Amino acid sequence: MTAGIDFGLAIAAELFGEAIAQGIQLGIEYNPQPPFNSGSPQTAPAAVLAQVTAASHNLQEIRRQIVQRVVTQLQTTI
Repeated sequence: MTAGIDFGLAIAAELFGEAIAQGIQLGIEYNPQPPFNSGSPQTAPAAVLAQVTAASHNLQEIRRQIVQRVVTQLQTTI
C-alpha cells in the first residue's frame, strides 16, 4: 500500500509540483519513510503547513455553511 502512496505522491510532484505533493502528504498524514518529510505538522515546511491549514479552514467553513442551510431547511419543514 505504501508503495502506491509513494508513487501517487511522486506523480503529483511531477504534475503539480513538490509543494502540492507535500500538501497531499500532510493532508493524509502519511509518514512511514515518505518521499517528502511533510507527513505531520511538526515536520512539514512552514509554507506547506500554512497552505494546507488555509485550505482546511476553507473546507470547514463550506461545511459549516452547508450544515446551516440544512438546519434552516429542516426548521422550515418541521
